[in-house]
Amino acid sequence: MFRELRFPDDPFSFWIQQSCNGLLLCCSSGNLVCRRIRSPVRRCYVYNPTTDCYTKLPRPGVVNEVPRIVHGVNLAFDHVMSPFYKVCCVRGSEFARELFQVEVYSSESGAWRVSGEPFSSTASFEYGVYWNGSVHWISYMPKELLYFNLDKEKFGKTSLPGIRDGNGMISVGYFGESCDHLHIIENHDYEIAFDVYEMKRDYSEWFVKYRVDLTIVTAAFPEIAYMNPLINRTCYAFSVFSLVRAEEESPFLVLLTPRKVVRLSLDCNILEEICDSGILGLNLSCRMLSSTLNPLPLFDVFL
Repeated sequence: MFRELRFPDDPFSFWIQQSCNGLLLCCSSGNLVCRRIRSPVRRCYVYNPTTDCYTKLPRPGVVNEVPRIVHGVNLAFDHVMSPFYKVCCVRGSEFARELFQVEVYSSESGAWRVSGEPFSSTASFEYGVYWNGSVHWISYMPKELLYFNLDKEKFGKTSLPGIRDGNGMISVGYFGESCDHLHIIENHDYEIAFDVYEMKRDYSEWFVKYRVDLTIVTAAFPEIAYMNPLINRTCYAFSVFSLVRAEEESPFLVLLTPRKVVRLSLDCNILEEICDSGILGLNLSCRMLSSTLNPLPLFDVFL
């Protein structure tokens, strides 16, 4: 496990923006210091940690030699369907400040290409998830899931599950993909149990896949429970790093507590310590943990 990457032909610090089926999308803001706050994306690399091979992409979001603001980049790769990968970039439009524009990079062509017309949206494009041939983003106003199909190059949208906080707002604690399943986990600091939702492949509905009870976690680490005087009730300090599903082992959650990173089996409710939480940097990508468990062999991907 590493905190940052450095590539031989580039002196700048990088962060792991995303992982997708064994490949890592690494980004840089062009600064010598890797900042802990969100920085503009100026450089992108696609890296295969198994083969230690990488490709430097042309700078995203450049229009007539003028760089536009890049709101998000996402890697799309499925070695079962194709040895080539794509990168979806959502940038600011050159026509109006409130509009966005999609560009798609293909490893087959080695170039960025504008896709579709400028559009408006309230989605959070910084955090996208690739699943079912599309990149997905959560939008809070309106409350929906926006997705962009990379093959058809068309947008779609569907509803979010019934996740609400005490004020009636959507509260999402985790949004990710594992083993070709898309999940959303609700986030309630004052609940010791929560639901894991999964989306059907035809986008017809969300359903509850798992019901998670953290009683065993609070018993092992009682310090995660604390009294919140603002709401006068007990709350729980933990974060969901990742939900991992695999064909040959039981599904599990990776949880961050104030002192430890732990693994909680969803089938048999067994708790295991992974490491001390203090050794992890704040820029650790939670989805990286699940997507790099089964790295790809050399012949499966063209970099």
